[in-house]
Amino acid sequence: KISDQVQEAPAPPTPPPPPPSPRWTPPAPPTADPLSNYKSKKQNTYCQTAYKSSSYNDMTDAAAACNGKSSCGGIYEPGNEPNTYYLCDGWSTGYSSSGSWAKQKISDQVQAAPAPPTPPPPPPSPRWTPPAPP
Repeated sequence: KISDQVQEAPAPPTPPPPPPSPRWTPPAPPTADPLSNYKSKKQNTYCQTAYKSSSYNDMTDAAAACNGKSSCGGIYEPGNEPNTYYLCDGWSTGYSSSGSWAKQKISDQVQAAPAPPTPPPPPPSPRWTPPAPP
């Protein structure tokens, strides 16, 4: 005799739990532009005492290196070496007819970029008050 019972199909396997959601990380604080610590470019000027032992191919990299050195007075690009930047030892400059220029460092204290404004706090939630007695 055939049984009247119908066998059910086995339940499908339980799917694995979803991976944990990545933790939110706040954005990095704004970084200061190394060039914000310099006066405007002074044309036809060279540093009389430049650190010629190391040069930079990027003005921002040279400015950052100078900012980290208290004896550095600025950065200098020789007219006969375009896109090559040197650090000035102190700030003693002279006239150049070859198209050189220099930028004087303002201070050794580089100001960080201003932080974005803080949003106002949320309004206070209304306080729950118990109902009046009957």
